[in-house]
Amino acid sequence: MQSPPLPDALVCRGIGRLLRGRGVLRQPAIYVHTNSMEHRGVRYVIRIGIARGQWQVAVYLPGKEFPKETTVVGTRQAAEAAASSIINAWLKKRFRENTIS
Repeated sequence: MQSPPLPDALVCRGIGRLLRGRGVLRQPAIYVHTNSMEHRGVRYVIRIGIARGQWQVAVYLPGKEFPKETTVVGTRQAAEAAASSIINAWLKKRFRENTIS
């Protein structure tokens, strides 16, 4: 017997995948619905951290299996600026590599 599919809006981040076993759905304790954003065509996500004023930034660079993650202490705008900075640095490096070769 196959288990029913999970809703797309139910996303588990940073805890592990949902496990199905013996017809019972075992779930982690925390679910987060994240809205991804884009800067210059590169997707990134900002999640609230566990401490006050702390943000987790994950930038999904094309061609990479895992996101580049960092922690920012400050405002959400500072976290957005950090994500933009990571993306801009990656694009600058990529542009340099393409012009040299």
